[in-house]
Amino acid sequence: MKVKLIIILLLCAAFLLVYFIYPREQKIDNHLSNNELLLLSDRSLISGTINEKIFEFELVNSNASRTLGLSNRDAIGSDGMLFVFNKKASQSIWMKDMNFNLDLIWLSDGEIIGFNLAVPKPEPDQNLSELPIYQPVLAANAVLETQAGFVKQHGLEIGDSFTFFSLP
Repeated sequence: MKVKLIIILLLCAAFLLVYFIYPREQKIDNHLSNNELLLLSDRSLISGTINEKIFEFELVNSNASRTLGLSNRDAIGSDGMLFVFNKKASQSIWMKDMNFNLDLIWLSDGEIIGFNLAVPKPEPDQNLSELPIYQPVLAANAVLETQAGFVKQHGLEIGDSFTFFSLP
């Protein structure tokens, strides 16, 4: 009887030792909230995941950078540009000085709430007053500008959620 008790106690001690000392894989929840994205360096690169795919985005979170956006560029330079705003509202985007077409993905705390697909670049010498203004149907606190066709290519839908992470 004593031997059985000693064996049980030793097994329990071994289990507790392994449980508390042996390294375990830990899930680290380090995704960035909209407020945390506002604190990162303007024009920094971040990663974003959706539908188990990882992308790299340029973050713009200052008024000057949001105003300039992708204007006068020949290419995006990453998978897209993430515009982050201080509050949820009916944000506005236009295509001033753009050289390529875009998909606009409107976000509210990372959740897709709307799209403007294949938004065309302006015609040469188009008057600024003639440029359309693009807005979400619902209040948004971010918009992701990607190459036209991105939404269809990756099967994105309203209600899908992006998770954003800072790059090391």
